[in-house]
Amino acid sequence: MKVVFDVMGAPDQSGGMNLYAVEVVRAWHEVAGGDQLIVIGGTWATAAFRDLDTVRVRTAPDRGIVGRSLTQLFGTALVYWLSRSDVVISASPIVTPLVPRSARMCVVHDWRHVKNPQEFSRAQRLYRQLWSASVRWAGCVAVISRKTGAETQAINPGARPVVVENGRDHPRRWGAVGRTGGPPALVTFGHHPNKRPEMVIDALSDSAELRHADATLTVLGARGDYATALRGRAEAAGIGDAVKLPGFVEPATYEATIAGADVVVLASSDEGFGLPVAEAQFFGVPVVVASDSGLDDIHRGLIVSAPDPERLSSALELAVGQGVQPGARDIRTWAQTARELRVLAARLLDRAARDEAEAVS
Repeated sequence: MKVVFDVMGAPDQSGGMNLYAVEVVRAWHEVAGGDQLIVIGGTWATAAFRDLDTVRVRTAPDRGIVGRSLTQLFGTALVYWLSRSDVVISASPIVTPLVPRSARMCVVHDWRHVKNPQEFSRAQRLYRQLWSASVRWAGCVAVISRKTGAETQAINPGARPVVVENGRDHPRRWGAVGRTGGPPALVTFGHHPNKRPEMVIDALSDSAELRHADATLTVLGARGDYATALRGRAEAAGIGDAVKLPGFVEPATYEATIAGADVVVLASSDEGFGLPVAEAQFFGVPVVVASDSGLDDIHRGLIVSAPDPERLSSALELAVGQGVQPGARDIRTWAQTARELRVLAARLLDRAARDEAEAVS
């Protein structure tokens, strides 16, 4: 099978979307080494896949939302036709309509722009409006969780999404965890507005117990003016020294931060899957989530808090008291995810072949 993978919708530093694209392509190479893969992505994709001998990378400049969408709609189709590929799989909800419908497959991660439009810029909302159209014109729609599948059907009546859940085993490749037994280390996220790190900062400030224990909070991903605002918030609350804002960090630093945490917090207003939950649970790190995130519909063993600082403060104290447990090991793999996506692609091609045979007869 010759596959064009469109990963333009998963740019560098996009968090879970980018991780999804990398893990699926690498796992596909592992489980179906006879397939030829052509990856269309930003310049980051060259380094991500250079060691895979069955993968060719075609890079396109990342000129923002408009540039990415044009590449997805037109550039991907051009590569498909010139390479005589069998199928196009987009790692995001947008798949080109300029190839046969039997060769179009997209992956839906969430519908946050519908549920919480205030969290997105006008340009982002316009880009995401293409998602529903793409779901309608795709030959196959995969979704990363049952939650996302239910939302896809509710927002797009008539859609028939297929659940192909994310893998959870990528932390197997991470380095060994070194724990020093120091003050509690809390980790949360700030690379998108829906992550609500403000609430986590306020919750830490409200907890006399955690402040007395000299607990620290690392906010990953917050940059620029947003990071400055978070810094000001922490200082105003009297916990400026306890809050770290490193922005986006190198993979090794990210891995060590998650694996070595005492608590991982996803205070998100909505999530399609929540890969940091799987990462934390691999190492037995307690995970606290907001009740409006939907994460407790996807993962087990979470500490769920109402989305307000007072309740979250109590949940953080509970998580610290619970402590790190033995990590999860009998888990779904990215190889399983890749195999299931490949089965869906093969069914598309088989259906097209049957339709063609019936038309000829």
